[in-house]
Amino acid sequence: MNIHSFLRRFIRLRLLLCVLLVSACGNYNMKTPITSHQEVAKMSGYPALSGRPSLRAPSRIGVFTTGRTDSLNFSAATQGIEPGGNIESIQQIDPFITQRHYRDLNAVISKRAKLLHEARFLGLDVIVVCDQETKRDRSPSLVRLATLGILDAGLRKQDTQITVVCIDARTGYVYGVMGRQQHGRAPRLALFHVHALGDTDRNHIARATRREAVEQFPEFWDGVVKDYAGRR
Repeated sequence: MNIHSFLRRFIRLRLLLCVLLVSACGNYNMKTPITSHQEVAKMSGYPALSGRPSLRAPSRIGVFTTGRTDSLNFSAATQGIEPGGNIESIQQIDPFITQRHYRDLNAVISKRAKLLHEARFLGLDVIVVCDQETKRDRSPSLVRLATLGILDAGLRKQDTQITVVCIDARTGYVYGVMGRQQHGRAPRLALFHVHALGDTDRNHIARATRREAVEQFPEFWDGVVKDYAGRR
């Protein structure tokens, strides 16, 4: 393996680790170290991406949620957008893209060429990818044991995290990652393992995590734009 091939693989590995492993850090805002180029995997049948920063502000932002994530309502992030700010518009792009091809962040990062090609007709500057991961207590409750698995009820431990990745819609360059996490106990009522109450992806813990991520996104994006504008 020559040195150039090694460096390309090292940069790609570092980016994947940045995006996929920071979930252990709890709440975080992490801007990608500014480089002239990031390695982007090529996909047969789709145009190659340069992987170079090409930030435009104010930015037209498209929000995409992974296949395991319910669509996030970004209306709170659009409130108060004023001329001269760093966000021109925010729109949900899930209706235009088949989410089943992008179950989680790993799939999004490896298939950036496909995702950006599918969204290019929207004329976006940035695609914000949102991914929700929920870890729950799966140990059997006393109610479940007593009813031989027919009924499950009680308060269960839960940890929900939303990870938001900002990708240049033309080049595939990753500008930064932010994440918000909530943990606690949520009520659960299930009959034959089917949720009747306390869906872990929609309960108060999940809603609070999603709301916090949306509300704090504009401030995070302002920081990204400031960093890149200062290095032009």
